[in-house]
Amino acid sequence: MARLSEESVREVLWVYRDRLVDLKRDSRLVHGLIFKNKGAQAGATVDHSHSQLIVSPVVPIAIVEEMEGSEVHYRFRG
Repeated sequence: MARLSEESVREVLWVYRDRLVDLKRDSRLVHGLIFKNKGAQAGATVDHSHSQLIVSPVVPIAIVEEMEGSEVHYRFRG
């Protein structure tokens, strides 16, 4: 991504967005995640650096706790 032009980065982000919007149509899927993956130590099956998008039917506990904490903070601070 660091070597891409601004327009190319914008295009990649729109592709991520479009894919997530499409996946959101499936009511079974509730949590999407985009991440960089490189090498076997990161669990990649291809050697070069690449991004992946995954969607799951559950929201990870850490995300739920972060969202709940944000809501409490918002109610307290506005």
